Amino acid sequence: MRIAFCLQKSRVLAFAGVATSINEIQYSDLMLCKIAHGVASALSQIHEAGLVHHDLSFGNILVLHDEVHLNDFGEMGTPGLISALVGTPRFYSIRMAAYFKETSSEAPPFHYCAFDDWLALLLVLVAFSCKRDTVVNATHLLPWPSDEPNNAYLFLEAFGASSRTHGSSLESRLQPGSAVRLRPLVAWLMEKHPEREGNAPSSAEVELTPNMLAELKQLFMRSFSYGP
Repeated sequence: MRIAFCLQKSRVLAFAGVATSINEIQYSDLMLCKIAHGVASALSQIHEAGLVHHDLSFGNILVLHDEVHLNDFGEMGTPGLISALVGTPRFYSIRMAAYFKETSSEAPPFHYCAFDDWLALLLVLVAFSCKRDTVVNATHLLPWPSDEPNNAYLFLEAFGASSRTHGSSLESRLQPGSAVRLRPLVAWLMEKHPEREGNAPSSAEVELTPNMLAELKQLFMRSFSYGP
């Protein structure tokens, strides 16, 4: 028996049932779209309530009765300063991971914000789309090590900027068709990433304005559309 949670109209609703982690589910285009829609919807409601999840990962996304639900709110809290990494390795916000890797212990705390949840969701979607013969532990899926956030950033930036015809080294690792769905999201998040011009990792909050959030919602609806 697994407990899963969803936020609906600023209320936390709990239900029990036999649920499966997406780490145990084979890739399909339909499931990629369901994960993108389900988790993006949950994140939007969490952020509208003034909270952040802090721990997007394969183990915290469950499928119950063919519906996707975000799970594990043990780290959830208000956006704000943190003095150490939070979340699951390989699915850390690459902005947060780069900051703690490149700064000393005397550096100011890092401001974890809603943007970091979206970066973590991006890694979840990329990892789910990576080719594999069988369902394996998610730590083996991403084409960069968990302690190399700058490599992850460069990988994603190149992928987001690449054309459909020329592809990229990341695209060759992905399931057929998934690159077309992922690329607009990757490009949007990388374009908003504050270190995109080669600046030093920043601890500052990345503000997502109402217009930006509306744009992000439309991007998910277009890129991960499915059904009749």
